Amino acid sequence: HSPLIPVKSADMLLAFEPAEAVRCLPYLKEGGAVIVSSKAVKPVTATLSGSTYEGTEMLEYLKKNVEKLAILDGEEICSQAGSAKVLNVALLGAAAASGVLDISAEEMESAVAGNVKEKFLDMNRKALTLGMTAFEQA
Repeated sequence: HSPLIPVKSADMLLAFEPAEAVRCLPYLKEGGAVIVSSKAVKPVTATLSGSTYEGTEMLEYLKKNVEKLAILDGEEICSQAGSAKVLNVALLGAAAASGVLDISAEEMESAVAGNVKEKFLDMNRKALTLGMTAFEQA
């Protein structure tokens, strides 16, 4: 009983890895934006079958089929921020920088500050800033 976004109605897709972005493309509206981390996460089915998955073909597909596309080096951003657990915040930073969602960087930082425990706040703020910077350079 969860709400589902209708097909072709999403302003933006945020994806932790390339196949996830491709899988969700039917939900993206015409002219919508995609922000995706470049690091592929091998699905369990590929691991069990012994097949390879590098994500390269998915990124190429996205480049050919998405006009507003930002590919971030999520692994590098997380390394700089200090934890792989902040990829979601880095993607939100990129989303704020895009202007597509009409959420300012300040509003996003305020939301992070209001929802993250104090001991993790600096790391998350850094991820947010790195995500914004990565989007601007993409």
